[in-house]
Amino acid sequence: MRRSVLCLATVIVLGGCQMTLGDTAVAAYVPQANAENIQLLEQGVSEMLQGYPVTLANSAFATDNTLLIERDPARDERGGLLEGARRDDALAFTLWLDDGICWLKRNDTGQSLALTELNCQAL
Repeated sequence: MRRSVLCLATVIVLGGCQMTLGDTAVAAYVPQANAENIQLLEQGVSEMLQGYPVTLANSAFATDNTLLIERDPARDERGGLLEGARRDDALAFTLWLDDGICWLKRNDTGQSLALTELNCQAL
C-alpha cells in the first residue's frame, strides 16, 4: 500500500514511477525538442540527482540516447578552480523505449524512471 501511494505521488508530479527497466527496451531519442519534453527530461534528471536543479539544451536526446552531465567544480571570483576543487566524472543518462513508455536511466546507479508523458521514439 505504501509503495502504491509513493508511486501515485510520482505519477502526479512527473507522469512516471521509479521501477526497473524491462529487458525489451530499445534505445530512444526525442524527435521534438519542445518546451514540454525538455521540462519532463529536466524534472526526471533532477529527481535522479536528489532534486539538484538542471537545465538541458534543446538538443538533449535529439540524435542519440545518451546525455552527459558534468558537475561544475567550485571556483573563485575570477573563475579559477578553488584549492582542492576537482572535476568529477560526467554523469551519464540514457533514454529507452519499452512497450510504448519512455524511460530515463541513470547509468552509474542503474536507477530508472518512467516518463509516461514524454514523446520519444526508438532510434
